[in-house]
Amino acid sequence: MEDNVLVSSKIHGRSKSTTAKRNCIICGQRISKRRRTQHNFQKISRGQLNLQRTRPCLLNFQSLPKDIVLRVMSKLTLKEVAQLSVVSTNWRQAWTFHPNLYFGIKTALGNNAKRKGTSSDLNCRISSGNKFIKRVDAILEKHCGTMVNKFAVKFGLSNEHANHVNGWVAFAIASKARGCHLQRMELHAPNLTTFEYDGSLALVTLNECSNIKASTIRLFDEKTLQNILTGIPSVLPHVETLYVEVHVKTQMSGFTQSPLKFTQLKCLTLEITFERGSFDRNSVFQLTNLFVAAPFLEDLYLDMYCSLNRCPLDLDDIVDQPHYHLKMVCIFGFCGNTGQVELAKCILRNALILEQMIIDPKGRYRLDGYFGRQEADEKLVPEDIDGVLTIL
Repeated sequence: MEDNVLVSSKIHGRSKSTTAKRNCIICGQRISKRRRTQHNFQKISRGQLNLQRTRPCLLNFQSLPKDIVLRVMSKLTLKEVAQLSVVSTNWRQAWTFHPNLYFGIKTALGNNAKRKGTSSDLNCRISSGNKFIKRVDAILEKHCGTMVNKFAVKFGLSNEHANHVNGWVAFAIASKARGCHLQRMELHAPNLTTFEYDGSLALVTLNECSNIKASTIRLFDEKTLQNILTGIPSVLPHVETLYVEVHVKTQMSGFTQSPLKFTQLKCLTLEITFERGSFDRNSVFQLTNLFVAAPFLEDLYLDMYCSLNRCPLDLDDIVDQPHYHLKMVCIFGFCGNTGQVELAKCILRNALILEQMIIDPKGRYRLDGYFGRQEADEKLVPEDIDGVLTIL
């Protein structure tokens, strides 16, 4: 019985051992196959990855979206883009998408051209000028002409090159350039009816532009009101509706009335910021010269920002100038500045057919306008003989 048990045990043990061995072999075969398969798969995958890594990356530059192209190009200079086009044939046309175009002596003619360009030799200057024009024209001709952020040309040219300069300006306009810096601009546009300009009027000459009826002008770096009273009438004598934005730094000294006037101006809006200082009250009061500069003015809107300067003015030499057409006056930002008070008084005295004067003490930056309202009630209401004054 025990033998049977032992034999049985041995047989069972042998049987179990054989089965386990077989299972182990089978499992071993399966595992080895499985490992071989995974190994081969990993080997092939790595081979494919290595093949993909060694395969050259082909990029069609022209197939990229324009916003991506412009973003890439805007980070590089025009010289860097040109170098990039030499390194890779796929980027050969990259420079034609560059958004910032600056043409100077060095960029167009090379680093050694500055000495030649400033040479006293006339033939050398003519040669440099012609070469510069050809380079710029060649580049603009191949440029894509869209989404140009900045366009600048800095090179001395004469009147005989006007056609080329006109072509460059036309390119800047057609490409919707966001910034174009001009040292001087002369327009011949007989059919132009609206004129909008930001900059200095000293750079602008309008010839045969007598049909301009509406204009918006933002003047930069103006020290006084001189350009408003003399400069704009010389450029836009026939304008009927005018909006001017200006920052005044100091008062006019020794101003004499100019023979140039607004012959047809009827509506004038001035947005003026006066620099803080002891002179600002005088600068504000000098707006009374508008009565002479615009004799046919009907509507006047003054949006002023100035300090609360209550020092008295010297009015001994002031001569009243009657105005026969002014009907409506609005003064925004009335803070009680002495110049503002005297200006409003002068208008009430001299505007013979004035129908309404509105005083708004808040304006652009005043929170409550308490002081301005107090000064208007105290000093302007007694001057309102015809009952045209309204204080907001």
